[in-house]
Amino acid sequence: SVPIGLYASAVKAILAEKQFDVVHFHSIFTGAAVMKACRGIAARPAVVYTVHSPVAQEQQLTWSRQGLIGLVNGMVGLPIVRRMERRQITFADATHVLSQFTAGELSKEHPGLTVDYRIIPHFVYDGWTRRLSRQDARSRLGWPLDIPCLFTVRQLRYRYGIDDAIEAVIIDHSEGRGFC
Repeated sequence: SVPIGLYASAVKAILAEKQFDVVHFHSIFTGAAVMKACRGIAARPAVVYTVHSPVAQEQQLTWSRQGLIGLVNGMVGLPIVRRMERRQITFADATHVLSQFTAGELSKEHPGLTVDYRIIPHFVYDGWTRRLSRQDARSRLGWPLDIPCLFTVRQLRYRYGIDDAIEAVIIDHSEGRGFC
């Protein structure tokens, strides 16, 4: 992995070259680089941090599946990632979340930190609305009409809950039914 200092140098060079109004990040590692790059800039751009979910919660879930290494990572790493996230929330001019739920989870993770989280949900593009019935879509895809199907375009990482989604669509195999 590349040290944060190298990322910070690259960000600082770009900020020196052009005048930006806003710098946005959504990872604690790119955020650390942005914070480092912005130190000493007299007229620094506004900084916006987007949080999809609290970092410690994501990492705790990931590390919980890594056995002894994950246990050690959790003991050592959770305080570090919480501290990094807290610093970035404090540093940012605005912290954007996608839901009231995420704002609440961040408040639990960082008690005593008073932040006016900006709740802006994911956008909706009207062009992506369903035009076919479920049966017509399944027929066109060649999928069975009588059993549940799960389709996802996503990295297969534990923290995304794909295994939970699969378990949610499984039908009792004693009835001789499955899923596609």
